[in-house]
Amino acid sequence: MTTTKELQDAVGVTEGEIITFIKQGKIPKVYKNLTYPCESCHGPIRDGRLCRSCKGSFQQVSQQLEAQLARLQPAGTYKTATRRGW
Repeated sequence: MTTTKELQDAVGVTEGEIITFIKQGKIPKVYKNLTYPCESCHGPIRDGRLCRSCKGSFQQVSQQLEAQLARLQPAGTYKTATRRGW
């Protein structure tokens, strides 16, 4: 099976171009060794922006933050955001 690096060397394009082709679906996903780096940990992935581990970590932190915010804001009240400079 061809890897991303092997394909890059064989066709003479940059790694960025190969990654763009993979993300755009221009290279079929049947080529399981064609990967690009996770945007967080830089581990190899085949689709999306984050690996499974990083997605789980971000979801866990998000849930913790939501729980903390819920405890800080009294029930039945709402806060409104204001935009400065408008």
